[in-house]
Amino acid sequence: MKSKRYCIICEKRGFRLIKSIGKYKIFECRNCKLAYTDSSKVSVKDRQEQINILYNFSDYQKEEEKHSKKFIKVINLVKKFKKSGRLLDAGGGYGLFSKLLLENSKFHVEIIEPYLEPEYIKHKKIKIHRIKLENFLNITKRKYDVVALLDVLEHFEDPDEIIESIKRILKDKGMVVISLPNYRSLMAGFSKKWSWWMVEDHKYHFSPVSINTLMKKHNFIKKYTTTYESGLDLKKNLDENFKILPFPVKQLSKLVLLLPLMLIYNILKPILWYFKLGGLTIGLYMTNEKK
Repeated sequence: MKSKRYCIICEKRGFRLIKSIGKYKIFECRNCKLAYTDSSKVSVKDRQEQINILYNFSDYQKEEEKHSKKFIKVINLVKKFKKSGRLLDAGGGYGLFSKLLLENSKFHVEIIEPYLEPEYIKHKKIKIHRIKLENFLNITKRKYDVVALLDVLEHFEDPDEIIESIKRILKDKGMVVISLPNYRSLMAGFSKKWSWWMVEDHKYHFSPVSINTLMKKHNFIKKYTTTYESGLDLKKNLDENFKILPFPVKQLSKLVLLLPLMLIYNILKPILWYFKLGGLTIGLYMTNEKK
């Protein structure tokens, strides 16, 4: 991976080890705070088997309400800047975001999803590109008003190259909307086993600072950045801290520590999100370059 030699954002050398998860190691650029997963000690076969376990439609359905709230938040954000147009849902997964777009906006929607089955939209009149995003960007002649990269950019070998290529398919004053796990969030810091590291499949780890730096590098104008997380995600991640304790101690510890923390969180979350400490970064960026 190129980042072992230099950072893909700032192009400087100098990384520090910030976390080890089994055979996986996570290194952080000392300059721009982009982190990457070193999986060189894991065989390709073992890693693929681990990735296959991560994605299950039945599990996704159980948390559909949580995902829907996040996607509606993103849709409302996009509509503040554009009411309609052609939108590309890149790496659309099971298609829930595209389904909600069709129901709550006037956008003409297309989806790229090479691996998962878009269960939510497979019976709808919507163009589904069963191709890798990198390949699509190299061959398409279409132009889009909006490209959505929701929980996608962290999966690529070279996010820098992806963002540069996306510029070519955007119309004048086109937009990119991005969501990413924020590895510098309070949730990541407090959780013994933060579920969004997902080192088996997440090649890079972003913070609000590093994603803003990457987009600025490619001459995108930041229109909006916030952080966000559901109370359910926070509780599930913090619950992991108590799992190793014996039953009576675990219950008492959760009562004494977890309950007050959740109460404080609910009071302070607008402030925490404002200072970019939420578990998920959501950003909207626009280019005003002439095509």
